Amino acid sequence: MASENVRQGFSRSRQALLDATIKLLEEREVSDITVTDIAAEAGVTRPTFYQNFRDLPTAFAAAALYRVRPVFENPLISMIPKQERLSIVDSFLRQITYVLENYRDFYLKIFKGPAALRVLDELVEGVAEHMERESPVMDALERGPLPLHEASHAVAAGSLWIIRQWMQDPVGLSADEVAQRLRIFATMSVCGGLGVAQEDNKLSEPSHKD
Repeated sequence: MASENVRQGFSRSRQALLDATIKLLEEREVSDITVTDIAAEAGVTRPTFYQNFRDLPTAFAAAALYRVRPVFENPLISMIPKQERLSIVDSFLRQITYVLENYRDFYLKIFKGPAALRVLDELVEGVAEHMERESPVMDALERGPLPLHEASHAVAAGSLWIIRQWMQDPVGLSADEVAQRLRIFATMSVCGGLGVAQEDNKLSEPSHKD
């Protein structure tokens, strides 16, 4: 079940809370931020916070997703038929890694904070939900050996692990190289499973034996 309020609609109070959460994450350590701080910065009450977010990890995850929201919700992508979106996967992943690189310190605070595991759980939910709606790999996963919900969450979790490891190593791979690794990971996860030698420049349907 997807998190009920990581990706809710954007009311005025929710937007104010997101802006406040982002601002405080840029200024402080995660352990120094409370619900009261976020509500005060947003100019709303604590009950209003809890009407929009279940708890602090949910708010932090929503803030993390909000930073890449322009890439996920690019109207040009939604105009391309899902089966034709493979042609823009590389560009899409590069845009995401460029945003992550630009806000590396922001994301590292979230990934290393005291509620990091909860935040990552919420991020997996948000990314998997987007994949199930928009990703061109979903048709293949729907015909795969695992339930779609389970498969999408597995790919989302693996992708976030790659991103987290990269962000914790500032002298490691470039944003372009990480985008390529994410593409290979997604491709091999869908096309028969990791470790199967297949071309990484296209996605094919998984084969099944009766």
